[in-house]
Amino acid sequence: MEHQAGPEPRGTPGEEPRPQVGPFREQRRDEFGRLGEEFRDVRLERVIPLAAWLGDRPWNLLWVRWLVFYAFFPLALGRLIGEEGIPIRNAVWAFGLYFAGVWLTVLSMTMRPEKLNPALIVEIAAFTAVVGIVLVVLVQQLPVISAFYGATRSDVKAESWIGFVLGVGVLEEIVKALPVYLLVFYQRLPFRPLTYSFLGAVSGLAFGVAEAVPYSFRYTQGLLYGQLNVGTYLLVEFTRLITLPLLHAIFAGITGYFIGLAALNRRASRALMLIGIGLAALLHGTYDCFSDSWLGVGVAVLALMIFISYIRTGDLIAREIARSEADA
Repeated sequence: MEHQAGPEPRGTPGEEPRPQVGPFREQRRDEFGRLGEEFRDVRLERVIPLAAWLGDRPWNLLWVRWLVFYAFFPLALGRLIGEEGIPIRNAVWAFGLYFAGVWLTVLSMTMRPEKLNPALIVEIAAFTAVVGIVLVVLVQQLPVISAFYGATRSDVKAESWIGFVLGVGVLEEIVKALPVYLLVFYQRLPFRPLTYSFLGAVSGLAFGVAEAVPYSFRYTQGLLYGQLNVGTYLLVEFTRLITLPLLHAIFAGITGYFIGLAALNRRASRALMLIGIGLAALLHGTYDCFSDSWLGVGVAVLALMIFISYIRTGDLIAREIARSEADA
């Protein structure tokens, strides 16, 4: 049978035949071409305007600086620590002050206090964190106060509640109010009651951070010796560092507001301050007594709502108190 040759390959005789480009390759080449045209139409300097950004200087904005600090403080702390590690005490102070700064920024934006000397804020915080904590440790050992503190361990809930309110609540709220009284009220600084409240909140935050140090050491020991699992440890530690300093600030902010009212009506100053301390101690002690139940959560929310209500109606109440002083 005679073999018939197929069609001759195209091209010049003696040359290797060129591979033919399939339709898929042609389509892909066209797509890349169109994509290149799209990039040329967009122009990167329009969508990544580095010159405009440098001219805007966003790093000079206060809120940007705060955002950078709050967002990346833990990263910076990790780099500062290095491989040597950090004692639990230093770590608690670092993160306690970090979260306190977050709350202080929120309170400053919502309460809008008058312009304050930063030195006064530092003095109030340092007084509470050092002198205030020492006073609590010493005074709670006095006969009557120690009896109230002992009652907090009673199995009878009513006795425990009385101990928390009249012992823990009253003592700690007086201690937190003390720097506001000595450094602001006694000095007759002309601040609005809401500014007094803000300074009271500063004192409360400082107390909460200082209080977190021994508690965190206790939690760490519980984790090491198997009394707490990792999940429970994280829960109680973050509650101690984040939520409880804010609660202390709320209680102390209420007391501080009443000290501010007392500055407007010095004729009734003692009564106003006692009402403030009594209200804060009642909320504080009730929360402590029921902190292991949903009732404690409810009391915490109630305290926040009362604090917010004073912020929203604070100037109105202050005008009424000032008017009563003027009419006397």
